[in-house]
Amino acid sequence: MKKSVNKIWKDPVFSNIFAVVIISVFSLIYTTIKSRLNDTIVIKEFEKLLNLQIEIKYIAVGIITITIVRLLFRFVKSKIKNSYSDIEMNSDKKLFSEIKDNILPSYGSIDFIRKHDFAGSFLNEHLKNLHNFYSNIDKPEFEFIDKTLDKYLSNLKNNITIFLITIGYNTFNIHSSNVDANSVPKEWLKKNPDKFHKVVAKLHETANEICTNYDDLIKTSRRKLGD
Repeated sequence: MKKSVNKIWKDPVFSNIFAVVIISVFSLIYTTIKSRLNDTIVIKEFEKLLNLQIEIKYIAVGIITITIVRLLFRFVKSKIKNSYSDIEMNSDKKLFSEIKDNILPSYGSIDFIRKHDFAGSFLNEHLKNLHNFYSNIDKPEFEFIDKTLDKYLSNLKNNITIFLITIGYNTFNIHSSNVDANSVPKEWLKKNPDKFHKVVAKLHETANEICTNYDDLIKTSRRKLGD
């Protein structure tokens, strides 16, 4: 209820309608009190109030003026808020190019996790782009100025963090002399099959989320910034 009232009060049109209602209520209270004091009929006092044409005219003009000014203020504020300078756009272009060409290209780790079945083993080399991305997460310049792009990037940061933590805690090196590879322990299939399938499902789910947010980031960035 409180949120609804606040929403109405902040709206430039409804807040002024609300103000008119308040003025009307106070007018009614005023005429009622005055009629009691003067021992007259309420309607007579209300008629006297309505006959104050100059004051009512000024009130109406004032309400309309306030409404227009508030609407103009919101319009200008939204334009300023949504402005995107050339300097800001160039900064976002630079970060976008760095992500898609060097940090996390579509043909590297992204392509791998998009297709791989984590019920089996995997070469740690295939996750190097994800580790590279993760190493940049806390850098202050590793964010977009554009809010939509930064939202996708933030989602990607969260997804990759969860994925790598799951990998770190639930996969182990297969101890082969020829390759550096990890897997969810096969012995879990016999000793704790629920855990095995739960971990594999979590890796697949998070990998899908990574790819979805990555695709959204790349597609939206291309539309906003160009290649």
